[in-house]
Amino acid sequence: MAVVRRQKKAWQERLQQSVRQDPRKAALLAGMVLLLGVLVLRFANGNSTPPAAIASQVSSHMPGIGASLPPSNAAIVTQQRLWAWAHATVPPLSRNLFAVNLDFYPQDAGHQTQNAQLGDAFWDRLQKSMNIQADQKIQRDQHIQRAREDAGRLRLQSTMMGPTPKALVNDTLVKDGDLLRINQ
Repeated sequence: MAVVRRQKKAWQERLQQSVRQDPRKAALLAGMVLLLGVLVLRFANGNSTPPAAIASQVSSHMPGIGASLPPSNAAIVTQQRLWAWAHATVPPLSRNLFAVNLDFYPQDAGHQTQNAQLGDAFWDRLQKSMNIQADQKIQRDQHIQRAREDAGRLRLQSTMMGPTPKALVNDTLVKDGDLLRINQ
C-alpha cells in the first residue's frame, strides 16, 4: 500500500512539475481531454444515427404556385413567340464587329505628322505578321493534305492481340510506335 501511495504521489508531482514548466501546453492538453470526454459521452449516449428527415407537400391552392390555374391566352401566345424566336435561324452578320470606322474618331491635326510615321511602321509590321501567318496556314494545310493522302494509302490486313498488339499493314508487321514507309 505504501508503494502505491509513493507511485501515486510521484505521478502527481511529475504532472504538477510539467504544468509549471509549460502552462500553455497543459491548458491545451486539458481542453483536448475535455473535448474527448464530451465526444465519448455523446457516442456512449446512443444517439449515433442522425434524426430522420420529414418531407411535406407544398399546397397548390395559392395563386401563382403550382399548376392548378390554367394558363391565360397571353401567356400561351408569349410562349409560342419565344419558342419560334429560339428555333429561328440566325441571319449571318453583314458587318465586321471588330472593324473600327475611323471617321467617327477624328484625330487632332497637330498629332497626325508624328503618328503617321509611327503608324506606318506599325501597319508594316502588322502586314508582315499577317503574311507570315498566311504562309504558315498554307504550309499547315499542305501538310494535312499530304497526311490524308498517305493515310488513304494504308491498308489494314490483320490485327493480333497479345502483350504487344501487332497489326499487318501493307504487308508489313508493325507494333505500337513503329514507323511505316508508304510507297508513293
